Amino acid sequence: MHLVGKTFDRYLLHRFLVLFVGFFAASMGLFAVIDGFTNLDEFQQKAGADGSAALLSFMVRNYAIHSFRVFDLIGPTLATMTVVSVLALMIRHGEINPLLAAGVPTYRLSYPLLLGIGVVHGLLLINQELVVPRFAAHFTGRHATDGGDAQEVIPARDTARGILLISGRELIPSSEVLRHAEFRLDDPMVHGFVSLQAAEAQYERSIGPGRPAGWLLKSPHPRFEDLRLTEAGRELVFLRPNGEDVFLTTDVSFDQLLSKGAGFRYITTPDLVARVRRPVSGAPVRRAQVMHLHSRLTRPLLNVVGLFLAIPLIVRRESRSLVTSVAISMAALAVIVALAEGCQLLGGKAALLSAENATWIPLIVGGGLCAWLSPRVQT
Repeated sequence: MHLVGKTFDRYLLHRFLVLFVGFFAASMGLFAVIDGFTNLDEFQQKAGADGSAALLSFMVRNYAIHSFRVFDLIGPTLATMTVVSVLALMIRHGEINPLLAAGVPTYRLSYPLLLGIGVVHGLLLINQELVVPRFAAHFTGRHATDGGDAQEVIPARDTARGILLISGRELIPSSEVLRHAEFRLDDPMVHGFVSLQAAEAQYERSIGPGRPAGWLLKSPHPRFEDLRLTEAGRELVFLRPNGEDVFLTTDVSFDQLLSKGAGFRYITTPDLVARVRRPVSGAPVRRAQVMHLHSRLTRPLLNVVGLFLAIPLIVRRESRSLVTSVAISMAALAVIVALAEGCQLLGGKAALLSAENATWIPLIVGGGLCAWLSPRVQT
């Protein structure tokens, strides 16, 4: 049985990965075709008079980049669909009964499927932490825009530090530059009110305890010497060695000036945790950030729930029709998805649930349902 288990584990894992890649390729192809035809005019404007080759090249590059975002969005769903497909194919090909006759427990089938889910979420983690943040500028603009195109600025504030407004004419995401920037300063940073303006402000990330994040204003007006800084202000505003540029410490990053604060979906988890600990946005955005952080933590667990929900519903004792079993399984999984979406709505703008409960309730309900259905599995 040990040798059968090892051989069959490799077989099921291979089938899982092949089906997952196939599902993702089909989903990405369908997305590219529909989205491409819908927004073809914008792509043609971007290509200009360079011809069809330039248009096709730009579209291929655009959807190659957006494939990382699509993978992040639908990867967990495709993993659950792949589990259902693998189990359905085992029933269809009569591969369950020989294993049961050899004394292999039904839930032993979950080992390679759990490993497959782990591989998918390992790739999702790499994609989420390393790839998506790099291309975040491509996900926040309109269709046919890239990181070098100027985008609209959504004003923000950091009232805890005395910054009443951070605004500008346009933002260049690829270089993280804010053009025609304006920073309105007030108590406790300065005595009175100051509108600090610069033709260009460059966002600089934190590189350690001694180098906090903030904005570097190039030759601002008024000059540093004319700012009536308070004691707190002197710890937040610094003159650079060239004697002209001014660095302003703030937790408001460039992505918070894009997409009305929705850019937190494309930042790394450590950055998201830091933003949750020191919020600078309004209450709705803060709740959305907390829910998104919890959803990142619960995503693998929800896929595990999906696996142990699919096994007793597809590999059932009283099952007479594979189509019926798959339909019941997909309906049960759809209920969990609907519950998760409903809790997200109740925990979002409605604020009827706490962010933590809105994220963990579907997991708790799904886990209870798995335990309740486990006696129905075929043995």
